Amino acid sequence: MKTKDYQPLVVTYGLVIHGLSKIDRLDEACTLFGEAKSRVGINVVRYSSLVDAFGKVGRIDETYLIMEELIHKGLAPNVYTWNCVLDALVKTDEINEALVYFQSMKDLKCTQISSLTTLS
Repeated sequence: MKTKDYQPLVVTYGLVIHGLSKIDRLDEACTLFGEAKSRVGINVVRYSSLVDAFGKVGRIDETYLIMEELIHKGLAPNVYTWNCVLDALVKTDEINEALVYFQSMKDLKCTQISSLTTLS
């Protein structure tokens, strides 16, 4: 794509980042994520993809860092983003931390609580 002088859009980056994440190539996904941030900007959906990917493989520290960056950039985590974090915390038996995040979710008025959010 780049060799033909076509410029990828945020959606293009998002699809490739998501695909890399699905096949456990998270380091490459992060590199591409960094490129996308500098070239086209990133929205909450793209941040959520990385939160989900790192959470699913138990890399909680990276999940926290991505959430912090998302919030620092002035983006608001959506219900999907919160659920990705909660899912990762529950799966790694960090139930108390999951409850803290759940309370933060409620405090920030992220009120679209889904069945996943119930911490069942």
